[in-house]
Amino acid sequence: MRTSLSVVIPAYNEQDNISQCLTSVSSVLKKLKLDAEIIIVNDGSTDKTGDIAKKFIKTIPNLKIVTNRPNKGYGGSLKAGFATATKEFIVMTHADNQFDFNQVQDFLSKQAESNADIVSGIRVADSDPKYRQFLRWGWNTLVRAIFGYLATDIDCGFKLIRRSILKKLSLPSDGAMIDTQAFAAARARGLKIVELPVTHLPRTAGQSTGSNPQVIIKALKELLFYWWQLKQEILVEQGRAVFRWEAIIILSILILASFMRLWRIDQYMTFLGDEGRDVMVVRDMLLGRKFTLIGPGTSIGNMYLGPLYYYMMLLPLAVAYFSPVGPAIQIAILGITTVAFLWWIGRQWFGRVPALLISILYSLTPTVITYSHSSWNPNIMPFFALLAIYGIWKVW
Repeated sequence: MRTSLSVVIPAYNEQDNISQCLTSVSSVLKKLKLDAEIIIVNDGSTDKTGDIAKKFIKTIPNLKIVTNRPNKGYGGSLKAGFATATKEFIVMTHADNQFDFNQVQDFLSKQAESNADIVSGIRVADSDPKYRQFLRWGWNTLVRAIFGYLATDIDCGFKLIRRSILKKLSLPSDGAMIDTQAFAAARARGLKIVELPVTHLPRTAGQSTGSNPQVIIKALKELLFYWWQLKQEILVEQGRAVFRWEAIIILSILILASFMRLWRIDQYMTFLGDEGRDVMVVRDMLLGRKFTLIGPGTSIGNMYLGPLYYYMMLLPLAVAYFSPVGPAIQIAILGITTVAFLWWIGRQWFGRVPALLISILYSLTPTVITYSHSSWNPNIMPFFALLAIYGIWKVW
């Protein structure tokens, strides 16, 4: 079956580029003999972009023009184009002629051999100014830190996407964040993404808006909001969303755990030889700046624990004006956090009800409560052991 293609081209004040863009795209599509349509999205241009594009309707019968009033932004323009598209695949490119549209054949070949849902370009021999390349690197690094690896060149404007997957992707942004949202939503749902290098040519006319500070600030805000939104969507789809009754119960358990660990902690806390030694070591670190790389000794002899706990005690001991109650409160808070962590891990491994039972059992166990009153250095182990187990499970 012959591949069908919708070419979506957002255009904002591109009167000096739109003629060459349409001529180039229509010529390539005609040469490839594709079942194709061209969709120009005139995003509220204040110049003659729309008028020039309309003149091509007579010579390009498969041309559609969508006009945004008022300007909706890059993301809004893409979504308007997606809504108009009717073919199996959508190719996105820019009206500024910075991509060689002849490479659309490479996108189609890559999709055919890999059966990918998205084929994304990687700009090589980048013609953008150095400051734009730096901004792009910074953005890609930030996105990777929040979402993990999505793509090498997230905001490359030359992409191919299977139209049927759009209904699976939440794309709330009308701005520059839409590319990141598409990749993040696709990766989260296990869709297949492949990449290929594309030529990036110098802009010969018009002006780019991608590095506008307002565009960047808006994208940063949307990035954080979308991270939270996507997490909730995936939880709902996987049946792991937190119900109201569940939230009320775990909140009640945490309040109970807090009461059992923090109520009159200054009277019920355990403070014996080991705890006293640790406080004295940390006091010397604070007063004499005698920072150590060796932790407390063990009963085995000639073996020492690590010094991490000493450094964890620095802040609570200083805030408590060298009172041992400060480190004891820190241990109690870690114990409360462990209750929440047990619930979170338990519901992923065993389900909602077992997770609640596990958390309430841990929060009310007398031995656990007793040790949660003490700043004894092994008492941080439950939390960090859980953290290590969870990390291994996630990576595995």
